[in-house]
Amino acid sequence: MAGQDLILDDIEHGILRRGYVKWGLGYLRNPFGGGFAREQELDERDLRVHFALNCGAESSPLIAVYTREGADEELDWVTEGYLEAMISYDAAANRATVPRVMLWFRGDFGGKSGIVEMLRRYGWLPESAWPRLSYREWDWSLARGRFVDGEQRSASDPGPRE
Repeated sequence: MAGQDLILDDIEHGILRRGYVKWGLGYLRNPFGGGFAREQELDERDLRVHFALNCGAESSPLIAVYTREGADEELDWVTEGYLEAMISYDAAANRATVPRVMLWFRGDFGGKSGIVEMLRRYGWLPESAWPRLSYREWDWSLARGRFVDGEQRSASDPGPRE
């Protein structure tokens, strides 16, 4: 990138997540971070990257292409689609089941209150709900062919569904 050698962790955790270490639950910045990745890091963390990054596992979001001009809309689209496939809310039990990535990086989401607020913002919870959270198991099996073509997107289709 720009003539610099970077590993994927440098891009994800150094640039996109602003130097927050992957083993810190989203709460700890890398005390040894610096250099090119620190210079390139985003101004603020955007929780939507967790619904756009893919490690090749069945539980990962679909692989999609993002454009500079449409990145904001495209990240919304993929986030809505991933949440549609991965979130459930049981009002009677007062429990929301969410993707495990929200546990692994809960600081990026603002902790439990941030997760609940995000669920409200995306229409998954009523304003008065304060549910217990459960986290889906992560399926690490290899996913093949889990991608979305840019032409499959439309304004009326909020995103990929399982």
